Amino acid sequence: MNNHTMLQDSLYDIYGMDYVPFWQTSFYRSLLYCMGAFLFLVLIGVGFYLYKKIRAKKKSVWDDVLAKFDVLRGAVVHEKPAHIYSEISHNIKKCIRARYHCDTFAKTDAELVAYLEEQKIPAELINELRNLIEHKTEIKFGCETISQERIAQDLACAINIVKKMVPCHTQKQSQ
Repeated sequence: MNNHTMLQDSLYDIYGMDYVPFWQTSFYRSLLYCMGAFLFLVLIGVGFYLYKKIRAKKKSVWDDVLAKFDVLRGAVVHEKPAHIYSEISHNIKKCIRARYHCDTFAKTDAELVAYLEEQKIPAELINELRNLIEHKTEIKFGCETISQERIAQDLACAINIVKKMVPCHTQKQSQ
């Protein structure tokens, strides 16, 4: 036999094989379609989650502050009185800022009371706030040892102040 015929015979053996690359099989295509559908569903789920998160109703300042006061009420025994009173003061300033649109964080407690007296804020609220600030000052400068009951009373007073500051339309929505 000559070399040409042997070469042809060996080539026919290769051409006689039935081979299809894996990326051209129907199983692979089906797998790709399933993965694409799964990815599409995951993207829809993530989009829906983000949409719900963005559109979720945000807690009002008053609800947030009242929740913080509930946490403080449980921590009266463990926390230092100065820390509790500073938290009360900070949260009340946050509520005053949200309700009456006053710049409260830049003012000291005495300046805040003087400023609020000039504004159209109920006198009862200012008096309660003044009493709370006096107690805070007594604690801050260590003039008085304070009891747990006094802290609980002042915390209840702060909760009362915050509840009085809640706008009427917010109270109707929360009920």
